[in-house]
Amino acid sequence: MKAYTVTKRMVYQQGLLQLTYMDAERYGCDFSWQRDRTLPEKDPARTILQPENNLLCGVKIMENQMPTQRKPLLSSTSYWVTLRPRDYQL
Repeated sequence: MKAYTVTKRMVYQQGLLQLTYMDAERYGCDFSWQRDRTLPEKDPARTILQPENNLLCGVKIMENQMPTQRKPLLSSTSYWVTLRPRDYQL
């Protein structure tokens, strides 16, 4: 594992879509490590755990991947490559 560039801690995916604070920088998501860092790890008040923030970020990621980069959702370089079935081939 590697450390976040944002939190300087080990990478840890969170929320409904298993996103990271680095996604806020990459995709313009409404997560704030500065606001969340003082809250307990599983506190639902954390910006990354807010369902609306998490889902809207997922939409931004899909928009970047599919229409912008013209990649299929389950490509080998997909953000959610772990969703691909083992026998899935492009």
